[in-house]
Amino acid sequence: MIDSGLSLPLISSNIPLRRIRRALLLARQIQKEREMEKSEKDRLATRVVDLWCSFQLALTESKRKYPVQQFFSFASAVRQYTALTRRDRLVRRDVAAVMNGLLQSLELERKRVPGEILYEADRLESLFFAGYDPHFEGDEPPGL
Repeated sequence: MIDSGLSLPLISSNIPLRRIRRALLLARQIQKEREMEKSEKDRLATRVVDLWCSFQLALTESKRKYPVQQFFSFASAVRQYTALTRRDRLVRRDVAAVMNGLLQSLELERKRVPGEILYEADRLESLFFAGYDPHFEGDEPPGL
């Protein structure tokens, strides 16, 4: 047998066992939180797409009455998803496809679209893509 002169260090010789256990528990807890956060994002993304589909279905079913309630349910889900993914660099592709050109698609679908719907769609687009809300309720500069 050839001796290379190298010896393996003892890993836990100076570290108390309770610190190792605490570190392992903390690592497991962080991993569970990340998995839960990821599943929450996926759940919200699926909800956004589902509410968009139900809004589109309501648009085709009723030619006279505009489905305002369905749109605002969709808008609420988009706001929740945007708040949850604010720090992320990537978002789900299906949500981005729904949000891309939202205002223009709403303007072109019908001749008469309520102004509050168009206003909210514009706010949602800037909130989702640019990361800010152009509506200054409570955030007005001094003197206005």
